[in-house]
Amino acid sequence: MASGDARSTPDGEAEALVVEYGGCDVVTLDEVPTCVLVTERLQLWIEDPEAEHAVVWLDDQRIEPEWYRRDELLGLGLELEVPVQASSVRVVLDRGHGASASWSLRLSAEDPHPAVRRASAAIVEDINEGRLAQARARLESLLREAPWSTDTVYAALAVAHGLAAEEPEHARLLLDEVAGLPASRTPYGRAQLANSRGQVYWKLGRLDEAAIAYREAARYTLRLRDDELELNAPMMYAELLVELGYLGAATHWAQHVRTVLDERPVAPEDAASAWRTLGWIGLQLHAAGRDELDPKAAYHEALALLEPGGAAASPEKVGGVRIGLARAALDAGRPHEALAQLQQIDEARLQPYEHLQALSLEIRARLRQGADEATVAPRIEVLESIAEKVGTPAARGLLAVLRGRVAERTGDVEAAIAHYRRAEALYDEISQLAIFGAGRSTAGALGPEATQRLLDVLVAQKRLPEALCSARLSRARALRPLVLPASLDPVAREELRERAHAHLRIEAQANAMEIAGRGLPGRELQRLRRDAEAQRQALQLRVNELTLARGRHAARLHCEELPARAPGELLLVIHPLEHGFILLAEDDHGIVAHRVRGPGLPPSSEPRQLARLLLEPLREPLMRARRIRVTAIGDAVHLDVHTLPLDGASLQTRAAVSYAVELPGPEPLPPEGPPTALLLGDATGSLWAVSSEIQAAEQHLRRAGWSTRVPADPGSLLQVLGDLAHAELFHYAGHADAAVHEDDVRSWPPYAGGAPGWPSYLQLRPPARLDVQRILELDRAPRWVVLNGCRTGVLDVQNAGISLALAFLVAGSEQVLASPEASDDLVVGELGQRLYEGLESDEPLDLVERLQRVLRERAAAGEPLGRMRVWVR
Repeated sequence: MASGDARSTPDGEAEALVVEYGGCDVVTLDEVPTCVLVTERLQLWIEDPEAEHAVVWLDDQRIEPEWYRRDELLGLGLELEVPVQASSVRVVLDRGHGASASWSLRLSAEDPHPAVRRASAAIVEDINEGRLAQARARLESLLREAPWSTDTVYAALAVAHGLAAEEPEHARLLLDEVAGLPASRTPYGRAQLANSRGQVYWKLGRLDEAAIAYREAARYTLRLRDDELELNAPMMYAELLVELGYLGAATHWAQHVRTVLDERPVAPEDAASAWRTLGWIGLQLHAAGRDELDPKAAYHEALALLEPGGAAASPEKVGGVRIGLARAALDAGRPHEALAQLQQIDEARLQPYEHLQALSLEIRARLRQGADEATVAPRIEVLESIAEKVGTPAARGLLAVLRGRVAERTGDVEAAIAHYRRAEALYDEISQLAIFGAGRSTAGALGPEATQRLLDVLVAQKRLPEALCSARLSRARALRPLVLPASLDPVAREELRERAHAHLRIEAQANAMEIAGRGLPGRELQRLRRDAEAQRQALQLRVNELTLARGRHAARLHCEELPARAPGELLLVIHPLEHGFILLAEDDHGIVAHRVRGPGLPPSSEPRQLARLLLEPLREPLMRARRIRVTAIGDAVHLDVHTLPLDGASLQTRAAVSYAVELPGPEPLPPEGPPTALLLGDATGSLWAVSSEIQAAEQHLRRAGWSTRVPADPGSLLQVLGDLAHAELFHYAGHADAAVHEDDVRSWPPYAGGAPGWPSYLQLRPPARLDVQRILELDRAPRWVVLNGCRTGVLDVQNAGISLALAFLVAGSEQVLASPEASDDLVVGELGQRLYEGLESDEPLDLVERLQRVLRERAAAGEPLGRMRVWVR
């Protein structure tokens, strides 16, 4: 970024305006930043909220700019026609009161270093001709002699691209070296470096870091149109977002790519690649129930370009397109059409992973058509050899699922069960990123299919204890990578603690910057915002490291580790199947199962229909239950089972209902002396009813012999963390939030720890927050937690990620009362005031029964109930 003649402000400080620029054939930094050989139009992006007041000069001539905006970005952009004789461009922004900010860039019509251009071109030619070793040798000399030229950066990135396919780790090391070059810090240099890093990180399987890199390149293309990056960076970014599970943002960027294809001249080869990628993205979105992008139409656009006679004819690439069309046909229930596409593919031209996809689709299509084992067995054997060649857990898992389906078809039940369990184990291996609601699409497809088929077989064989266990383990799988085993060795535990402390230090610095920025003049505020953004990026990387470190220590769960059922308690499991869903219920009398065939669950707005499907088949065990623990998987997690009617009354009036996440918990330690409650009220002063709730809770708890702590200043994160470590009960009443609705989810994932948005949080004194990541890092969590705030128990894990309620459970809490939606302050406040009413000194606290009592009383009085749940481990 060039920052030139920053003018002095009245207090003697110099302020440089933040401007990015593009359109230069090359930029040199050997003396002062110089844009050489403007090839078309010079583009500027002024990153400032007051950009529209900027004055632009070409030499001594003032320019009247035509500004353009980008909804996703701060600032304004413009394009300038630059005469050959122009020697500089300057931007000045008057801040008022005698203060101003400025930026300048030298222009040149002649390249002062043509030898560097020739050396760079020779390296690129070597790469194109396959002379990688020679290119690397030439590059060593160029890196020493011309680190100040973007031509050197371009050559180095070409070498890294050549290395990426076979030596991605060496490519990564080269990119780290390139990042130290002065020329890599120009806007274009940073964008190209980010684009190359995205490619290399993807090859290394570091998808989160790849997405962060492509995000930076995509931002550049929005600010400053670049023919090379404009299509590739957003396209790869969108593809990665789908792979990571950020479907809303992926849709946004896929539509952006569509716009580029429709409105800009694009080389046929690039257009074909883009249409192929859009087809794949459309398939993933369609599988998730989103229809914004038609995969079949995108693939046909690609096919028209790639087939013989097309503008980008390439027989090697046609197979991948037909594989996509085959999957689209199979997803639409047309196996004959899928097979017709697959039969047109020359398998000899396919890459191993493409061959794997084609074979798996063929086997599925033939099974759909009723083929016998003799028909598919030879193809299964070929699939096995290809899966071995690909060598990934996902490939082996796919093979295991298909072997299971074939074994089912032949009646070999034991073999089918063994194959499906093998697929589940492989799913556990690749599901480390499937936390916070975001994970690899492959893992997201493989695991549920294996479990659904396994449940179908087990229930059909009347092996109900095994079916119940498998269904419960399915629920535990999403959060298991975050739970540290009790047997974790002290060294590993201390490593995680150190990472958590480093995270806290960076977060504290970012908060301090935000506080310091209040009331500052615009010029100082902008500088502080840039520093805070750097802190946020560092914080994201730190959280990612911490999350993955926790995942490495997670162990696979077994049935005997799941929370035990209490005497008199009914376990109710609702699990989706390929066509319908299954109900499993266990109480003191045994286990019963009921399979419902059909398209799936009706919407929650139809409680009577839901009750007919979910409750009536289990009427007998439900009628005798006094306590019910619901384990819901998939779409069923959205259902308020406790509100459904049974014999004219809601289930919650008959029994105390909780919702389980199926995680083992630590044995609770008996408190030393009276149990302690931390009562934390609104720190913003904007919720008038909170003080009454906190006072009532304190009075009831004290009468029951509890020790209470009500901080006079609930704004210090460190103080709150210290108090939580000694509390048996944490009762929070105040502001909370989560990025749950599509409009709330930003366009620039990924976010810290894999979350689909900025993590859910409890608001302390602004800007301090107690968020999900901080809760997960607690050494000790309170046994009971009450979260009377908006969306503290959000259910839309795809958009909102892990909720505050689930975070406390993962950290070790036993029961958490929370709301899945925006709360009515009056309703939740009255509930909070009465929650501990009548609690006896020798009575163990049970939030499940306490919530049932309050709701039953409010229902009898005709008062609104709100939408609160108690989550348990």
